[in-house]
Amino acid sequence: VPVLCLCCACAHNFRKSESSVGVLDIFGFENFENNSFEQLCINVANEQMQLYFNDHIFQLEADECAKEGVSLSTIVFTTNKPILELFLDKRQGLFAQLDEESKFPRATDKTLGTKLHKTHGKNQRSIYIAPRDGGTSFTIKHYAGAVRYNLEAFLEKNRDTLPPALILTMKASTSFLVREMFHSHMSHTGSIKPSMRQRDSRKSVKKPGAMSSPFGLSRKASRISTRAKRGPDRAKAVRGRAAADSASSRARQAMTVGNHFRNSLGELMEKMKAASPHFVRCIKPNSKKAPKCFTSDYVLAQLRYTGILETTRIRREGFAIRLFFEDFLARYNVMANLLVPVDGRRSPMEACKLIVDYFGVSGYQVGAWRESSWTVLAVAVSLLGVTVSLLGVAVLLLYALTELLLDGL
Repeated sequence: VPVLCLCCACAHNFRKSESSVGVLDIFGFENFENNSFEQLCINVANEQMQLYFNDHIFQLEADECAKEGVSLSTIVFTTNKPILELFLDKRQGLFAQLDEESKFPRATDKTLGTKLHKTHGKNQRSIYIAPRDGGTSFTIKHYAGAVRYNLEAFLEKNRDTLPPALILTMKASTSFLVREMFHSHMSHTGSIKPSMRQRDSRKSVKKPGAMSSPFGLSRKASRISTRAKRGPDRAKAVRGRAAADSASSRARQAMTVGNHFRNSLGELMEKMKAASPHFVRCIKPNSKKAPKCFTSDYVLAQLRYTGILETTRIRREGFAIRLFFEDFLARYNVMANLLVPVDGRRSPMEACKLIVDYFGVSGYQVGAWRESSWTVLAVAVSLLGVTVSLLGVAVLLLYALTELLLDGL
């Protein structure tokens, strides 16, 4: 189930009068028969997004209730911070131990599993479940459910290295584009940085009629590429420079996929926290892509995986029913006519409190939100959360109807 997040904020590197819109479209929570390193990264990203989403929704509720002067001490929601700490802790986290094990050439999936089971299988049994035989698998209790991961090829996928001979060959390629790609440095998030020549080319002002390459290089760079092809001596010189850079290349390759993933996820969260997010949850009615077909179990699983059920619970506990005094009295006018004396001495707020107190409704609070005009004459007061559950509303209506029937008899 894809999760779409729209982030709208002023970019720091833009002028103040300009804005930027970022669109993040990620895979939803994944749980297959065979879950590997790819599913682990996707699910950790979803865990991070779920934590941010819950905190964001709770903060919206807190801000709204703060305006009304209503306490939110009764709201309790389950946080998935311990799950994220299990993965992202800098010292004992799963990714940190995976990177540490990836440094040893003789490390195997078995040794990795033994290390993870020993560290997390004993200290965090409520989240990390190690197999009884101590094999190359483990189970994580995510917010959306338990997922069993297979450690096979974890180390290989995390290293993701190319043979040194292949790297040197690509750096000595006669193709300028290939050489430029393999001479470029890699950022801490795993993306390729522009080379010094590319940065200089982007800063320079383009002359009229100048041709540029796909990397923004001028004709001068193309001429350099042509001269590099001339003669075996020039090719040997290029290979020599490539060999000299092998040490720095190996240092860059020490950055694993897991390290890049953590850095990229941290950078993403920093951008999202500085933005104004809007979330769109996509729910599929069925797995067959068929019209007029609704599979309830399939939809329920998606609602659970995307955290919508948890979000609904937070909103429900945060005074989800918010009525103005007049609207409450109009909706329950039968009870108002029975309980509120027609003497004009009681305000709408007092009339509402009289009704809910008479029927013993608990868990509601009266808000104090006011919006005044310049003349301080237009004052509107709302009843934030005559927060009655659907069961409570049904009881009130049933009680009123019973009294009407008795009066009729």
